Amino acid sequence: MRYRSASKGGGRRRADDRGVLAAILFVAASGCTWRQLPPVFGASWQTVHRRFWQWT
Repeated sequence: MRYRSASKGGGRRRADDRGVLAAILFVAASGCTWRQLPPVFGASWQTVHRRFWQWT
């Protein structure tokens, strides 16, 4: 019986922590909702929201 080795790589790259932190601070300072987060931070609103809950 042969076992397949676990493939490395694939999937998406992890969003930059600095960009996510900047996005969290933007939401806190501006009062906008998570869904209104502009894409300039390089992470989706779902990622930013998830990291916010993980870090708090």
